Amino acid sequence: MTKIFTVVKVVLINLLILFTSCEKDFSNQDTKYKIFEKILNDPTQSISKAISEVIHEFYIKQNLTFELIIYGEKSNHLNDVINGIKNQNFSTIIKHISKIDDWNHEMSKSAIIFVKSKSDFIKLHEKSKTTLTDLMHLNTSTQERLKFLVYVEEIKNFKNINGLIDSKVDLRLPTDMRFFEFFITANDLFVNLTANLLYSEEHCENFKQKLLNIFDQNSQKWLQKLQNFDHFDNFHGCLLKFYTMLSYYLYFEFPKNNRIEDNHEIPTNTSKSLNLTGINFHIVQFLSQKLNFTLKFLFDDEISEDTTDYFYMAVVVLNYGKNTDLFHYLQPIFHDNYYFVVAQNDLYTNYEKMLFPFDTTTWILILFTYGLTFGIIFGLQYSPKWIKNAFFGKDNKQPGYNALGAFFGVSLFGLPRESMSRYILIIYIWFCLMIRTCWQSMMFEFMTSDMRKPLPETLDDLRELNYTIIIHDSIFYTTTSVLQEMLNGRESPKVITLFYNDAGRYDPEFLVFYNHSLKEKASPKFAFLVEAEVNNVIENCYDKTLPVMKNEKISKSSGYFMPKNHMLLLHMKKLFDELIPTGILEHLHQYGVWFINRPTYKDLGDPRKILSLNDLEFGFVMFIAALLVSTIVFIYELHALFLKKHFKKLIGLYQFIRVLNEILKVYHDRW
Repeated sequence: MTKIFTVVKVVLINLLILFTSCEKDFSNQDTKYKIFEKILNDPTQSISKAISEVIHEFYIKQNLTFELIIYGEKSNHLNDVINGIKNQNFSTIIKHISKIDDWNHEMSKSAIIFVKSKSDFIKLHEKSKTTLTDLMHLNTSTQERLKFLVYVEEIKNFKNINGLIDSKVDLRLPTDMRFFEFFITANDLFVNLTANLLYSEEHCENFKQKLLNIFDQNSQKWLQKLQNFDHFDNFHGCLLKFYTMLSYYLYFEFPKNNRIEDNHEIPTNTSKSLNLTGINFHIVQFLSQKLNFTLKFLFDDEISEDTTDYFYMAVVVLNYGKNTDLFHYLQPIFHDNYYFVVAQNDLYTNYEKMLFPFDTTTWILILFTYGLTFGIIFGLQYSPKWIKNAFFGKDNKQPGYNALGAFFGVSLFGLPRESMSRYILIIYIWFCLMIRTCWQSMMFEFMTSDMRKPLPETLDDLRELNYTIIIHDSIFYTTTSVLQEMLNGRESPKVITLFYNDAGRYDPEFLVFYNHSLKEKASPKFAFLVEAEVNNVIENCYDKTLPVMKNEKISKSSGYFMPKNHMLLLHMKKLFDELIPTGILEHLHQYGVWFINRPTYKDLGDPRKILSLNDLEFGFVMFIAALLVSTIVFIYELHALFLKKHFKKLIGLYQFIRVLNEILKVYHDRW
C-alpha cells in the first residue's frame, strides 16, 4: 500500500510540473500569463520552493551540510519564506544574527544567507566581500564552500517578479557584487533572487521602477505594435542610463570616432563606435520621447564599480562594419550561442569545384611547372645539337607533343634512348600523373552528382544533410528548446557543446580531450557559419578537429566565405525575427546567434581552397626525391658527353673518371 501511495504521489507531482511549466507551449501566450498570474498571487510559495530546489540539488545530493542565515531586521514575509523551506522537511540549521559581527563567515562551510533590506545587504557585502569572493558558480568543482547571498524584498514593493521570470530585464549591480546574483530553477522558471533596486539618484527611483514595470508587463505588446502608447507619465527629463555587455567586442575592430547612430554619444574614454539597432533599443528610444526622459546608453566596460543606477538592456542588436553585416542578439550575463558551421567545400556548386579544384598556391605551382617545361623545350630547339640530344634524345623530333601527351596520359610520339632524357621524362610523367589524378577525381564527382541540386537554403535543408550544430555554453545551464521550436518540434540535429571554465574562457585541458573525441561525436559535416570567437576554437572546421584554445585575443572579425549561402542567411534572420513576437527570445534570455555575411577577401584569405599543397604533400615529397636521383644521373651524363671528350689529355683525371664511370655503369645496369 505504501508503494502504491508513493507511485501515485510521484505521478501527481510530475503532472503538476508538466502543467505549470512555462516552456510547454511558447506560442500559447494566454497559458503563459496565467502561470505568471498564479506566481504573482502566491510569490512567497514560489520563492520558497525555488530555494528548496536549490538546497536539494546543490546540498542534499552532494551530502553537504549547510546553514540558513537570516541577517538584519525580521519581517513576516521573510519568516514565511523560511517556514516554506522548513515544510520541505530539510534538516538544517537556521541562525538569526542581529549584528554582523555575530556571524563567523570563515567558520561557516556552506550557507544560504537571507537579508531583508538594501542597507543590510550592503553592510554584509562590505563585511564579507574579502571571503565571499570564493563564491563559486553552481556546477564548479569546489562546492564545499558554496555560499549564496540572497536579498528578498517585501513582495508588496517587489512588483517586477513577472519580468524576472519572463522578459529577464535585469538591473546592473556593482562589479564587485555581481557574484551575488544567482539563478535557480523552479518548475523550469528562472528566478533571480537578488534583484536589487540600487539607485544613487533617489528622486528618480519611482520613475525607474515605473519604467521597469512597463518593460516587464508590456514587452510582448511592444514587440508587435510600437505605436500603441496613449497614456504615459512624464519623467520630467530624468536621466536614465542603460547598458549592455561589451565583452564580445574585443574581438573586433571599430572606427576610431566617438559617436554611434542617432547622435547617442559614447564616453570619450572609449574609442569604439557601434551602430545600435534592434527591437528593445528602438523601444527605449521611442519611450525617451514619449515619457520625456534623457537616454544615455553605455557599455559594460564603461560602468564604474561604485555606480549603481544602470538599467540592463536585455536584447540589443548590433550592426556594424562596411564589409560585414553582423547581427548579434545580446543577452544577459549567462547565455548560450548557437553556431552553424559549414564545411568550406560545401560552399561551392559542382561546376565551381570542377573549374576551381585547387587553391591559388597550387595553381601557381602548376602554371610555373608547365610554363617552365614549354619554355625549356622552346629554348633547347636553338641549343647545340649535343645538348638537345642530351635532353630530348637523338630519335625524338617532337618534344612538345611528348609534354602534352604525358599530361593527358596518351602514347608518346618518340621515346628517348639517352639515360638522362629518359629520367627527365619519367619525373615529368610522375608529376603529370599526380596532378591529373587529382583533377580526374574532381571530374568523377562532377559526373556522378546531381548538378542541378541547389545548395542548402533553409534550416530544414541543413537538418536533412545531417549537419552538426556547435554551441558554446555558459556554465549555468544549457537548452535546445529554441532550436527545437525553430525546427517545428522535430528531432534536433546533432549538437556539440563547448564549455566555459570559471574564468569565462574555454578550458584548454577539456579541449585537448575534446579534440580526440570530436571525430566520433560529430557528423561528417558541420552546419553553418560563424563568429569570431568560435573561429579561434574551431580553426579548421572542414578537418573536423578542435585545436587547443589559445589565450590571445582576436583583433578583427573573421569567418568563412559564403558566396552561395546568402539565401540561407536571409532565411535564418527572417526566422529569428518571427520568433521575437512569440516571446521565446525574451523568455529564454540565454539564446544568442551571430550572422556574418560579405566578409572581405583580405580577412579571409583565398576562399577557393579545395585541394591544397597539404593534400598533395606525399606526392611532392616523392617528386623531390626523384629529382635528386635525376640530378645524380645528370652528372653522369655530363661526364659521358663533355668531360670525356674535352679532357682526355688530363690522364690522371681521365683515369679517375673512367673508374667512376664503371662504378656508375654497374649501378645503372642494376637500376
